[in-house]
Amino acid sequence: MIGRQETDLNCCAKTLYRRFQDDPAFDVRDLPMQGKRKANHHVETRGRLNNRRRLEQRQEAYPEYNEEFGHFEGDTVVGKNH
Repeated sequence: MIGRQETDLNCCAKTLYRRFQDDPAFDVRDLPMQGKRKANHHVETRGRLNNRRRLEQRQEAYPEYNEEFGHFEGDTVVGKNH
């Protein structure tokens, strides 16, 4: 058509890598980064309590720790180191 101009494709490199990974006719290993991305090495800090007490410390503070109901409920939900 007259008066129509082709526009440039505006997208980031991440979008192109995703598009090429989904296309079976294209090999991702031909790209410079070969479909890999660099890890950021950030440590996840959400969901951790800052001033939590260990079970051993709680037992020293409360001698009737094992007999009272409710002390183990929150401690057994997730698991070790969480």
